[in-house]
Amino acid sequence: MPSGFSENNKGVRHHFGKRTACSHGHPYVDGSWTTVTKNGYAYRHCRVCSRIATAKSHQKYYYGITHKQREERFVSQGSCCAVCKSKDHGGRGWHTDHDHVTKKVRGILCHPCNLALGNVKDNVEILQALIEYLRGTEGREQRAT
Repeated sequence: MPSGFSENNKGVRHHFGKRTACSHGHPYVDGSWTTVTKNGYAYRHCRVCSRIATAKSHQKYYYGITHKQREERFVSQGSCCAVCKSKDHGGRGWHTDHDHVTKKVRGILCHPCNLALGNVKDNVEILQALIEYLRGTEGREQRAT
């Protein structure tokens, strides 16, 4: 074993501490990385890269489409919400809408539209009842609070 290494401190003289960014250019600042020990060597693990990799693998595993296919679908629907056509995602990122039975992707939605579908459990009858309710209250005076 090279000088300076022992069973108890493997990797101490490894490049840990010399780099200022991960291989993808994300800067190492407080909280942006964690120390991981693999095969006895300590190295920095970029949290940004980890989150991106997790999101991509979830997309493929759960919805059966790659990150590239999702981006292509988003561009094909005008780079906006498939329902309300908003260019703003509503603060929580763009959501992959899918049929909960078949897992087939229907489109990319903003956060408010995704919440609306989730709250009515994708039930067309409930949505129709909500529309009828809103139409029935049009023109009525709003109660003062």
